[in-house]
Amino acid sequence: WGHTDSDTTETTSQQQQQSCLWASHMALVVENQNKVLKKETLGGGDIKLMFVFGIILGPILGLFSIFIGSVIALPVSVFMLKKEKESIIPFGPFLLIALTLLYFTGITPEVILNLLKVY
Repeated sequence: WGHTDSDTTETTSQQQQQSCLWASHMALVVENQNKVLKKETLGGGDIKLMFVFGIILGPILGLFSIFIGSVIALPVSVFMLKKEKESIIPFGPFLLIALTLLYFTGITPEVILNLLKVY
């Protein structure tokens, strides 16, 4: 509806640039966090998944997918940590569940931004 091929290419290019910027930022944050805590907190595969999510969903929904993945992972993590004190819980599956939910429900960035507005 009113979009030309150049509009789509430009939007895709912008999403790719924003995803690269986001992945670089996340890599720096995780690297610093690993140094401070002296253990691996988030793997490189998770950062690569976040990069792909940014391309697929766009920057706002890509960021929101991390939040949704964290919310889904929290009860599982609490249960696993009660069961075993030192267990490593992969975050990738929770990110993929969040991607699936956001992608197939058709939630748009506008919906997320409207939910975040303070009245």
